[in-house]
Amino acid sequence: MKKLIPIDTAWDRRVPMRQIYDMFASKISPDTVLAAVARADESRALDKFYAELYVALWHEANGHPADAKKYMTAAA
Repeated sequence: MKKLIPIDTAWDRRVPMRQIYDMFASKISPDTVLAAVARADESRALDKFYAELYVALWHEANGHPADAKKYMTAAA
């Protein structure tokens, strides 16, 4: 990613929102985003939805259509 809107770490500390930002900044992998949701104490269906949705979008943007479809289907 060439440019991301800079955010303060206090902006949104919810799992997986911070991890999603770090994924698009190429700091962590999509698997790390999904693992963070799996181990979060407050893990809810909505958190899992957002993780799968944004992992799907990341895969689409990075030319991995099969993985994009897999995670978009899971999110849906």
